[in-house]
Amino acid sequence: MQKNEKFYRSLFANGTVEELSNKYNLVESQPTDLSLPELDSSFIICHEKIKPLTFCVEWCPSMLKQAAMTTLELAIALDEEDCLLQDAYPWNILFDSTNPVHVDFTSIVPSDGVNLLWPAYQQFMNFFLHPLKLAAMGKGHVARLLLNNYINGISLEELNREKTLVHVLKHPFESIAGSVMGFIEKRAQGVEKIRVGLQKQIDSPTMNENIKPLRRRMLKRLLKKTQGISLPSAADNWTRYYEEITGVSKNKKEAIVESILMKAQPRSVLDLGCNMGRYSIIASQLKAKVIAMDSSESCIEALYKKARSSSLSITPVMGDIINPTPAFGFLARQFPSMIDRFKSDTVLCLALMHHLHIVGRQSFDRIAKLMNELSTRMVIFEFVALNDDNNHLINHGRIIDYSLDTVSQELSKYFKLTYFDSDRETRRIILCEK
Repeated sequence: MQKNEKFYRSLFANGTVEELSNKYNLVESQPTDLSLPELDSSFIICHEKIKPLTFCVEWCPSMLKQAAMTTLELAIALDEEDCLLQDAYPWNILFDSTNPVHVDFTSIVPSDGVNLLWPAYQQFMNFFLHPLKLAAMGKGHVARLLLNNYINGISLEELNREKTLVHVLKHPFESIAGSVMGFIEKRAQGVEKIRVGLQKQIDSPTMNENIKPLRRRMLKRLLKKTQGISLPSAADNWTRYYEEITGVSKNKKEAIVESILMKAQPRSVLDLGCNMGRYSIIASQLKAKVIAMDSSESCIEALYKKARSSSLSITPVMGDIINPTPAFGFLARQFPSMIDRFKSDTVLCLALMHHLHIVGRQSFDRIAKLMNELSTRMVIFEFVALNDDNNHLINHGRIIDYSLDTVSQELSKYFKLTYFDSDRETRRIILCEK
């Protein structure tokens, strides 16, 4: 413990921590005078608190790529200070709006005596490069599912299994090399003697003398390779949703929602089914910290790029509120559920009610409970009538029967309701206040 304390105190004293925080997205940290003798801890560091908590299984591909580059840029900067980033997990990254922040301070260790090129290399491959390659093939949804293996990530064997024919034909040498390495990886126990021999070579004094320049070159090559990954940006039906709407007063709805937000001045907003983020942007411009959620990867990709280029206080996330990310990890507590992490002052539930009820098959009693669970102050809820044009598009052959009164009855169990017009006659904006 004393050795670790001396090392970390030196990072503060020589200005390394401040430089890494200012230039390389290390979490802002300050030493304190606190100690916990019962835990043999004589040096306690205070870190900036990042909210909301989001995990890589909820990021769009561009967010994962930005997190990967942040990890490598920090590793390269540390190498120049004779330090090492010993972990390369995406769980070490939190997004402050659109800015990835590395929060695992103690993954920084001295590089002296470390004879591996980079101990975190396989972690980086399995948690960043392999899922990014899948995303580049249009399989971002597959990558997010496989990343739920929070210990091992996505193995080379799994990557090879998911490769598309187009990717194999476009990158034949990479595909052959990947298949060979996957074969070796799968049968690693059978080549233990080779592994031991290689480790002896790595541990030799000659290799130790040359390891640092080799490590730096490898990290820079990895960074260049990551930067070169081209992610798909194709539009889908949801990115064109608002463009294709005709015969409605779009500005009227925006004005009503903006006026409610201006009056309420919420500190935090959760925008459910955010689409391209029209209302998320309005909320962020009114100084709210926004979580913008949608199940369309194309929409979240577009919103992330826009929010990042405009420095908006929006954290876009991939998610379906009917099937939110549950608590998982050790004892199902290591990673809290999306419901617990995303609670906000204000919830926007606009043009979503009919999807929750008809497609999601949720009763209005359950929808009202969900709104109550997510909001600490109020919900801006849009009622969609039975004869709305969009209902005709998504009706699945079941008998659907509800009215403004039946929906209001359930919401009024938790909220005081105020009604406003929306952008068409078949819709109403309901302000639900606790």
